[in-house]
Amino acid sequence: MTNRRRTSLLGFLLGVAFLGSCGPSVKFFPMNDPPDMQLADRIEVLSERPEKPFVEVGIIKVRARSKIASSPEKMMSLLKQKAREAGADAIIVQGLTTETVVSGGVYEGKGSISTSNKDVIQALAIAWK
Repeated sequence: MTNRRRTSLLGFLLGVAFLGSCGPSVKFFPMNDPPDMQLADRIEVLSERPEKPFVEVGIIKVRARSKIASSPEKMMSLLKQKAREAGADAIIVQGLTTETVVSGGVYEGKGSISTSNKDVIQALAIAWK
């Protein structure tokens, strides 16, 4: 492979990696298995605990990586998608917050630290008993 092709391939791969890192990150913290692992057609979005009996399946946390690539609509869509994959029937949205993310590094005795604020939506995934 020529140097020019290697450079083009490297540029392409870096571009793909950059675009992939712009979207929100999704984390799931399991708690209990759902009573029935049948995938729900639609995930209900609730703002408070329902009176109907349920099992807490897990906590889902979606963090925006950039304001441009992570709209609240996209973040909610990811919450519902992850809840469905976990076997939940509904999510109880626990709120939108902002987290300060600290990053940095040290190279040859010199370092730098930077901070950025990221929007976070957290929800409790539940399944009906």
